[in-house]
Amino acid sequence: MVRVDVNPELITWARQRSGIAQDDLNHRFPRLADWEEGVRAPTLKKLEDFARATHTPVGLLFLEEPPEEQVPIPDYRTMGGFAASRDEVSSHPPTVGVRSLFSPFTEVRNWAVRGMRGVLKT
Repeated sequence: MVRVDVNPELITWARQRSGIAQDDLNHRFPRLADWEEGVRAPTLKKLEDFARATHTPVGLLFLEEPPEEQVPIPDYRTMGGFAASRDEVSSHPPTVGVRSLFSPFTEVRNWAVRGMRGVLKT
């Protein structure tokens, strides 16, 4: 078995980012607590399974520290009918499922902007 050296903070970050209950992940990955504490490294296969389960690109788990993710669109969420403050929004980031929707829409928007620049130049 090939074990991979992964920063335990990244395992914890991926778990928290996923929004999946820790008990559910512990059931699927019995050594998760050991991975997060740095007591034992996961095998490459288990790390890939964990990445899939938490909807985390496996490459991110090889970074030195957790990345700071930015929401690529304005955040107009409200709390109690009022605009949420930056602190409230940052403490309740969009779920992984919502974030996965950003990429295709951002790509289409960027494509349209590039196309319009080409039209406006002529």
